[in-house]
Amino acid sequence: MKTQRNTVLRIFFIIIYVVLGWTIVLPLIATHFIMKTSFGTRVTKNEKSIDESYYKGLIKKPISFNSSGHKMSGGFFYYEDKKPFKGLVIVSHGIGTMMYNYLNRMEYFARKGYLTMGFDMTGCNESGGKGMGGLQQGPIDVKNAVKFAASSEEAKGLKIYLYGHSWSGYSTAAALNYPETRIVDKVITCSGFNNFWDTTFDQGQRRVGKIFIIAKPFMYLYSFIKFGRAYNYEGMKGINKYNKPVLIAHSKDDPTVPYEVGIITHKSECTNPYVEYLDYEDRGHTLSRPIETEKSILKSLEGKPIVKQGKTNVFQYNVDNKYRYCTLDEMFEIDESYMDTILAFIEK
Repeated sequence: MKTQRNTVLRIFFIIIYVVLGWTIVLPLIATHFIMKTSFGTRVTKNEKSIDESYYKGLIKKPISFNSSGHKMSGGFFYYEDKKPFKGLVIVSHGIGTMMYNYLNRMEYFARKGYLTMGFDMTGCNESGGKGMGGLQQGPIDVKNAVKFAASSEEAKGLKIYLYGHSWSGYSTAAALNYPETRIVDKVITCSGFNNFWDTTFDQGQRRVGKIFIIAKPFMYLYSFIKFGRAYNYEGMKGINKYNKPVLIAHSKDDPTVPYEVGIITHKSECTNPYVEYLDYEDRGHTLSRPIETEKSILKSLEGKPIVKQGKTNVFQYNVDNKYRYCTLDEMFEIDESYMDTILAFIEK
């Protein structure tokens, strides 16, 4: 009888061990691995980059502010002959990049008479942080950038506008969940995902398949512990709380942030009457680059060797790979007509 009872207990504990292993232990290990490999490594200076000297006469005034205990590095950009400024446009960058990757967009606004502000997000280039930490760090950084700008002497008396793309397309919208951010006058969110889980699942599914869904509760737990109330901030919910003008742009052929996970697909949930949409078919992910130039950049990759990732941040690796064989002029070419549409939204 005792032997039979011991056998039953062994079987019971084996079952518990297997169940716990598959439902808790393995997902925990997977979550830790994903977060460490994706967000625990710093984004350094991209292989192809420019600075203000790329544009004759463009001036940079260095700035710094704090976000989550980290020193953030950035700058105000402007043309001296464009004073007095029409307003301040804060441009925040996408994942795997840095402030200077968006200098072409900042230069456009500066050329049109605006003071512009850019900064490196947490864990990127010259800003502090061991790594990005997670996607939800973006809204926190944007909130703190707005607080800094609003209190700065340079922006005194100026209306403030937010322009965010990709990771920051999400970040600028999700940051509107913070009352402090809602002081801005208008918001432009481009190619942004609506919440951290949808895009995380999309990326995870590409790597390991649909089984990645088992990591969901652990991703939420990790995010809650790390980011507190910001762990599940969503773009459209922030937009609804904002209740001021927002322009949402996305293209159906976006290969990086699929249209299906974009903020733009949550139109039915929108209660903000001041939201406008730019719904494209063929502008890819960047949106602000001419379509033919985008095609040329992709063509430059054909038949070329792929460099191994090494210790480079995975998101930076993907960005550097895309632009490795194109020219600087192609990489930073701006589609004036597209940007004019953005400007018309700001100025109307």
